Amino acid sequence: MLNPLRQAERYDPPGDYTRRGVPELAGLDQSRRPPAVAPRRIGAARARPATTDLDTARRRFHEQRRLALDI
Repeated sequence: MLNPLRQAERYDPPGDYTRRGVPELAGLDQSRRPPAVAPRRIGAARARPATTDLDTARRRFHEQRRLALDI
């Protein structure tokens, strides 16, 4: 697994790419190193990732597949 902070330090030192990809960080001052020093409250505005159990995901997949194949 890649370390996102190390990758940011290596490939995006000024943080421009990160600020474009994460709108919540766009307002941070250039001297701060996103996301390492970004305050925790910034991430609170982002939607939480969708999580589901395997059985529910499998059921949804088969329902959609049935509809797509018109079985």
